[in-house]
Amino acid sequence: MALLSKLGFMHSITIPMKNIPLYLLFTILIFTGCSDGGRNSYLESCENMEVDLGFTVGVKRTQLEKIEILPKHFKQRALYSVLEKDDNWYICETSESSLSFTIYDMKNGAILRHDSLQTIDVTVGLPTFKSFDSIYFQMPVRSKLIRFDSAGIIRENIDMSNLKLDWMMEGSPFGLHNNRQQGNILIRNNGSRMVFVNDPFDFWYYPDQTKIKLIVEYDPTSNTVISNFGERKNFMTQGDFEVPDKYTFPYLAVEGEYVYASYPLDHQVYKYDLNTSELVNSSCVSSSNIKRLPDPLRKTVGLQEQINFQISSPYYGQVNFHKDLNLFTRLVFHEPSEDAKVSSCKNEYSLLVFNADLNLINEIELGNKDMWSKALAVSSGYLLPGKCDTGNGDDYFKYNYYYELVKK
Repeated sequence: MALLSKLGFMHSITIPMKNIPLYLLFTILIFTGCSDGGRNSYLESCENMEVDLGFTVGVKRTQLEKIEILPKHFKQRALYSVLEKDDNWYICETSESSLSFTIYDMKNGAILRHDSLQTIDVTVGLPTFKSFDSIYFQMPVRSKLIRFDSAGIIRENIDMSNLKLDWMMEGSPFGLHNNRQQGNILIRNNGSRMVFVNDPFDFWYYPDQTKIKLIVEYDPTSNTVISNFGERKNFMTQGDFEVPDKYTFPYLAVEGEYVYASYPLDHQVYKYDLNTSELVNSSCVSSSNIKRLPDPLRKTVGLQEQINFQISSPYYGQVNFHKDLNLFTRLVFHEPSEDAKVSSCKNEYSLLVFNADLNLINEIELGNKDMWSKALAVSSGYLLPGKCDTGNGDDYFKYNYYYELVKK
């Protein structure tokens, strides 16, 4: 289980069984791993291919104007996408449990629109905010993409339910990730091409997960798959049982004719040519804050150790291209300290900055001020919700900080 060979735990926390919610018991991972634990070389921090470009990159943190919201704007399990237009940022917010959506004008501190989606669907997945005439919403129940305009009116229905990939098992549906950052749809060629991570719903029932190709280039106008690639030995799939998606599937970035893939428990970044579907480069882009990825959990591991893994493991997050700097960043979630296990406000993060050749430029320490698990990438940096120091409460829109990437 490629994903499982990177798993382990580093600290011990005692959690009474009676205090564990039922849903957590079902989502906790159960692993089979290698028996040689600490001897797995791929877990060790690798040697980065560093380059001296005559500069390093830092961040400038700026608080944005607060946007006051009403109770009708509040959404549970909210999902977000950002549009850059005319030197401004617009965030579209929706929710898995609501057909309402809100568009926020970030630079003017205003709500641009609040409306409902005119659809029969009862649940909504991740949005992709391409333009005010093209806001794509993933409809998980029907394996559909629906393109709405900013008035919530349907402009296009894209039915993906009949699509098949050559490695898929009979009866398995074609799907998107819907509500996870790995499910972001990347738009190419003004909307004539989309790149995304396919969600094999029966992933853990495949006899050989290494044959699964996770990256898809798709033509929405003809409803056809242009290419499907990304087959690779994923360390985490060397076991027999399911692993949470946040550790299983890659994050993607697209620039020009190339797609860059970053796996949560892998020090490497992978570069593919979209014209040939070939892997053209892979290189270590690792964090100094992850000396070693956690050891695999054994098949006989107890529930306590599984919980410790969920709480204690460092991993790599989203990867993004920033056009204004012509550089990439890779988010790092540090191994939580003992204090961070009690309060997520103490979680520490960093950003790896690298170029198109996968050469590391530097690592930026971000501290623990903001919620990087919800970061939205823009051409010059990131938009984030403040975590514990903003004082916003529920009366204001949560995205209220801008991190500008600055060359030094």
